Amino acid sequence: MKNIVLLSYSGNAGKTTLARNLFAPRIPGALLASVESINADGKEDVTLRGRQFTELLDVVAISDNGVVVDVGASNVEDWLQRLSQTRRSHQLFDAFIVPVMPGAKQIRDAIATIDALSQIGVPSDKVKVILNGLEATETAATAFAPLLAYLEETKRGSVVQGHISDSEVYGRLAASGQTIAQVVMQDFGQLELARKSAKSPDERLAVVRAIATLGMAESAQDELDQVWAGLAQA
Repeated sequence: MKNIVLLSYSGNAGKTTLARNLFAPRIPGALLASVESINADGKEDVTLRGRQFTELLDVVAISDNGVVVDVGASNVEDWLQRLSQTRRSHQLFDAFIVPVMPGAKQIRDAIATIDALSQIGVPSDKVKVILNGLEATETAATAFAPLLAYLEETKRGSVVQGHISDSEVYGRLAASGQTIAQVVMQDFGQLELARKSAKSPDERLAVVRAIATLGMAESAQDELDQVWAGLAQA
């Protein structure tokens, strides 16, 4: 997979988090393109609006290493309309990723997104659903039961094996501007030395928080690796 689109009618499905932490690090050299009006933060290689659909196709055409497209909820309706109006344009993309969080509204939004892709003519084998934000006390079968039943009945997409757990690490990454890949490159041994040599409570607290973030990032990285492997099977 080189050219990926992440989209959902839901505004809190985790599209940007997955674009930056799951896809971009695993597609070497891929451009990160944000289709967004209000929430782009400058960390993308390309920022467009939904109406700039043909410009996005140009980016896809000239990129040798692929494009990860993060379609913001404020632009998804416009973007899908232009995808529909530009016949066969969906063939330029290898997969359409629909992340979904637990919750009745989030599941309804995911189903609406899958329905829209189906109506446009996107083949079901290109529509892949990632289960995101699963609480430790829940199972995917219960948290996403209506969505799983819908997919079983309609066959309009497939669920990627594995899931992304609800984790504090993603909030910490958003605050620091880092990615999972950047955090896990830290040397635990160096952090432990810094903790032992800290000269003040504040300095020690900062190092302990960094150690905790590293541990959470390593666990998240394992989940992301499992989901990436599952994408090839979905």
